[in-house]
Amino acid sequence: MKNIFENSYDINYQLNLKQKTFNFINSSISKCMEISPEEIINIDLETFLGYMHPEDINTVKEEYLKILSE
Repeated sequence: MKNIFENSYDINYQLNLKQKTFNFINSSISKCMEISPEEIINIDLETFLGYMHPEDINTVKEEYLKILSE
């Protein structure tokens, strides 16, 4: 299964919602952002948001909070 995720053109990831860290992210992230999967694994969600376009950050935070409240 990991092979399918790793070779996908889509960005696939697993986020630990309680720890706010990534457990897995495939290499497609490097095609969209100037950061490697290894770098993302070693940072928390707040730091990752710093790589996003400022107009997208509030939407991502709202969705994250919505997921946590379910």
